[in-house]
Parts: sequence; structure tokens; C-alpha cells
Amino acid sequence: MGKQWAKQQIKTNELQDFVETCIEWTAENREKVLFGAVAAVLVIALAGFAYFRKGKLRDDAWDRLSIAQAYAFTGRVDDSLKQLAEIQKDYSSSHASAYATIFEGDILYRKGSYKEAAAAYTKAMQGGAKGIEPLALADLGMAQEAAGLFSEARDTSRKFLDTFPDHFMAPPVYASMARSLGSLKQTDDQKAALQKMTLQYPDTFWASWAQAKLQGR
Repeated sequence: MGKQWAKQQIKTNELQDFVETCIEWTAENREKVLFGAVAAVLVIALAGFAYFRKGKLRDDAWDRLSIAQAYAFTGRVDDSLKQLAEIQKDYSSSHASAYATIFEGDILYRKGSYKEAAAAYTKAMQGGAKGIEPLALADLGMAQEAAGLFSEARDTSRKFLDTFPDHFMAPPVYASMARSLGSLKQTDDQKAALQKMTLQYPDTFWASWAQAKLQGR
């Protein structure tokens, strides 16, 4: 009890001495204190402005992506591609930029520019945006297949299925891999992939599609 009280008293005296020292220093250095307070306010204000600006830039990027999509859906493809390129340039650190790159790939795919689409999907993955990899990887494999790059498409599809087996894009990726395997004349691997589809996605379009392929239809 005595030792505990003594320790507490020492701490109290140290705190009191520290407070008194601070008060004396403040009284003797009012200009420095005032300058420090102003500097602190400026730092806080600048930090708040930077946060606000970052949020505004993020919102602007998504707004412009919506405009690019609207252009594409109304047939203004060139305007859409121009807008997407500007988003990637002006907001390169934004997640919207990665999604703009994926959408660019989608437009190029629909135009039949499959190799260019594959390059866009690869670029989107390199951006590192959260949640972008499975979508870009799935699209990449299908673009490679459409471009006739069957070995690359097979490998990309396998990577996707190994990494994201439960993703909603898994069934079309399985189908793409099966088609690529067929084009490569790897019939045993193709058959195994189709059989797995019938087991993994029963009572779905994908199971019916795989079953038809197994029956040679």
C-alpha cells in the first residue's frame, strides 16, 4: 500500500511539473504558440481539402464512365472509346479507370478486334483495382479464344478456374476452355471439362450445352 501510494505521488508530481513547465513556456513564447496553432489549422484544412478533392475526382471518374457507357449503348462507339481513353489518362489511379479499361475491351471485342480487346483486359488487371481480376481474367480468356490464340485461352481459363472456381463467370469460362481444347485437338481434356460442367452446373443451360457437346451436337 505504501509503495503504491509513493509511486502514485511521484507520477502526480511529475505531471504537475510538466503542466507548469508547459504553461511557463507558452507564456514566454506566445508568438511561436500562435504560429504553431495557425500552422496546425492550415494542415488540417489542407488535409480536408485533399480528401474532398480526392472524393470529387473519384465521383467525376465514375460519372464520366457512365457517360461513356451511354455513348456505347446508343451506338456512339467512337465517342465512347474517346471518353474511356480520357478517363484512363485523367484518373489513372482511380478504380473507375480499371473498369473503363475493361469496358474498352468489351467494345473492342464486339467490334471483332479480339487481340486489342485482350490487350485491354490485360491492362485492366495490371491496374490492381479491387475486384477487377476475375472479370478481366475471364474476359481475357474468351478474347484469346476468339482471336484464335487457343493455347493462351486454355491457360488463361485454367488460371481463372483454379483461382476463382466459385465465381459467377466460371460457367462461360469452362465453356471457352472446352472449345479451346477442342480446337487444340485435346479431346480427352475437352471431354473431362464438359463432364465436369454437367456435374457442377446441373439443371442449367451450361449443363445442357456441355451434354450436347459430349453427344456430338
